[in-house]
This record gives sequence, structure tokens and C-alpha cells, in this order.
Amino acid sequence: MARPKAKAPARRYHISGQSVVTIAGRDFYLGPHDSPESIARYAVLIGIYQRNWLTLLLNTVTSAASACVLVAAGELIRVLLDVQEDTRRTAMDAAKMAT
Repeated sequence: MARPKAKAPARRYHISGQSVVTIAGRDFYLGPHDSPESIARYAVLIGIYQRNWLTLLLNTVTSAASACVLVAAGELIRVLLDVQEDTRRTAMDAAKMAT
């Protein structure tokens, strides 16, 4: 009896330190292994792969790359806003201590 086929290709570790997934015979490098960025890119690619009946078309891969850039940009914005908020709180605490 044959082994059941997985519903999605596995995200795995590459010797370069990056996560990689092979879809339709093509390797996609997702970023540093187990980072939120690589997990988000994997989710985007797998979502497109499953929506297109287990195939990837060139234009969907391009849109996936764009989506991954947007996810990374969103993460960067969130981190920058957190740093800004921390800096503002520190400045307010310093002002309270001075008075």
C-alpha cells in the first residue's frame, strides 16, 4: 500500500541557514530558517499553490513574491512603531523623574 501524499510540500532547513520549499520541482528560498518572515512566505506560497489546484504559475509566483515583500514591510513597520512607542515612553518617564 502506498504512503499517503502530504497536503502541502514541507518547509525544510537548507545548509545556507535558510528555509526552503520545493514546489513543482522548483526551490523557493524563504529567508532565515524558522523566522517569522520565512513562515509567512511559506504560508503565502502554499496558499497560492493550493488555490491553483496544486500548481504554480509564473504570474502567481510573482504575486507571491510581492505579497512576501508586503508581509516583510508590515513586520518592519510594526517593529519601528514598537521602537517609537518605547522611545516615547522612556522620554516621558525621564521627564517625570526630572520634575
